[in-house]
Amino acid sequence: RVMNVVNLNLVTASVSRSVLEMNKKIICASDGTEVSPDKSNLIVHFNGIINEYFIEQLIKKVMRGMRDLFTQGGIMGKAPVGYKDVPDLDEKGGLKISRKKHIINKRIIDECGAHLVRSVFDLFANQRQGPHTIAKILNRQGLCGKDRWTAKGVINLLTRTSYVGVEAWGLTKATRNSKSGGIRQIRQTEGTALIRMVPHLRIVDDETFKKAQEIILENKKHYEERKSTKTATP
Repeated sequence: RVMNVVNLNLVTASVSRSVLEMNKKIICASDGTEVSPDKSNLIVHFNGIINEYFIEQLIKKVMRGMRDLFTQGGIMGKAPVGYKDVPDLDEKGGLKISRKKHIINKRIIDECGAHLVRSVFDLFANQRQGPHTIAKILNRQGLCGKDRWTAKGVINLLTRTSYVGVEAWGLTKATRNSKSGGIRQIRQTEGTALIRMVPHLRIVDDETFKKAQEIILENKKHYEERKSTKTATP
């Protein structure tokens, strides 16, 4: 009949309401706070507001750090297909170390992955194979040890601008649902994203990449037309 939690700030108003409606207590281990059905749960609502504010400020802080890292030429996230991250060396051949005593990496082209990327663009742009078909081909071939491709994964690969030597940050923004806690990505307005040129990471030529984007837009248009007439398939 007791719900034990670490800190009252982690208890949202909706959670506390559900627990109290079941005639159970909420006991917070770190701050020693106890909330029961016969006591006012105003403190829980107040701490829920503080928790929401803390999360919003934390997200802003993380985003500022990522923005600074991008503008300084740092590596953003895990290396996608076609690339790999290796330790960066200084002029004397030693490892570059950050102020936090971490090894600094640099991103380079992975030849096995680059061959896979070029194969996907050729299948899609030149041979006009669909994403589902390409995913089946990749899973059957198992190139570079990767055999869990989906149609969505193929589309994500085809739209990655780093393959033509252009990296972008801030195209989307994460929004959090205060009730469910779910995170959803929404596209930012034009002009808010940061762009940097990385010609040493080019894998696909401009003509092939542009052709692939035109096909994607064309397919999307046709799907929307079929959907409007209620003849589109899932």
